[in-house]
This record gives sequence, C-alpha cells and structure tokens, in this order.
Amino acid sequence: MKKSILTLCMLVCAILAYAKPPRLAVESLFDGSYNGKKGISVTTVKSEKNYFRSIEVREGNPDLINKIEKLVDEDVKRASNFTETHSEKIHERVFQIPNNGKTINVGVTVYRLKQRVELFIQGYPEAFK
Repeated sequence: MKKSILTLCMLVCAILAYAKPPRLAVESLFDGSYNGKKGISVTTVKSEKNYFRSIEVREGNPDLINKIEKLVDEDVKRASNFTETHSEKIHERVFQIPNNGKTINVGVTVYRLKQRVELFIQGYPEAFK
C-alpha cells in the first residue's frame, strides 16, 4: 500500500513539473481571425527582448467588446498586481501576470460612450511560452 501511494505521489509530481504553464485567455484574440476586419486594428511587435500585441475595436462591434471583457475577467484572476479605474466614460484595468518566471503586462481600456476597447499584452518572449 505504501509503495502504491508513493508511486502515485511521484507520478502526480512529475505531471505537475512537466505541465505547460497556462496561456492567457486574451491570447485567443490574436489567432489571426480579426486581422483585416472592419473597425478592428491588430498590432504585433516582436523583438529579442520584447513581445507586444494589441487589438483596438472601434464602434459597431459590441459582441467582440463583451468577449474581450470576459476574457480579461478570466485573466485578472491570475494577476499579481492590479490597478482599476472607473469613470463615467471609461473602465480601465492594468495588471501583471507571472508566467515562466517572467511577467506579462496586460492593459485594457473600455470607452463606454463610444463602445470602443483597446487591449494590449506585453512582456519578454519567454513569458508567453
């Protein structure tokens, strides 16, 4: 019995050690499906020490704006640092998520009156692996 429990514990530890770190929920927005769509701008900047992506959704895309807010809500749960601003016109959140020993910076601004959103993710490339 002790041998079985020990084997099971070792198996669980091995699985946890080799498990991939979870990806950001908002990364699903950068799969290419929004590139070239009306009212949407997608930007990607890659360098040796920096990885940056942003998406800007302008008027006329309320479903996508709601989707982005829900994905951000999922990622906020993993945040180590978090700042939030509410006003009559905007809702802004900036937070950091530790991943792979590095930090991913995430920021989102929702413009309520214009139904517009801007989202960015940024960090060392290793943080996204």
